[in-house]
Amino acid sequence: MDKRLYKSNENRMIDGVCGGIAEYFNMDPTLVRLGCGAVCFEGNIDFYGKSGFTYADKFSIRYHGLPEGEDASFFLCKELIPGYLDGITGEYATPQGYFVDEAEAETFDKEFPPKEKLKLPGQLF
Repeated sequence: MDKRLYKSNENRMIDGVCGGIAEYFNMDPTLVRLGCGAVCFEGNIDFYGKSGFTYADKFSIRYHGLPEGEDASFFLCKELIPGYLDGITGEYATPQGYFVDEAEAETFDKEFPPKEKLKLPGQLF
């Protein structure tokens, strides 16, 4: 019997379409609703490998700024939809929003009045 794609009766938010796709590919329907076909991030393969993550270079995805052949074993990837990354190559670039100017952050923090830590009854430390 062929595997068929149907709308889900159990994983429904509006009409069960995303739930049906998730059931077909045996994945979390939330990821389908978010439109994620793959996830890449920095982590330890010993921990995340148990959840199906592998080295991103297996998918020809390089970490931005690392020279060719440099150790990028911290950069992991998992296809949420099998075959999603077939034929895709590229380089991951960290979004600019991840970078914080420490001097700007200090200036921003000084705009707030200092707070005193209170010790309330029943508080351990």
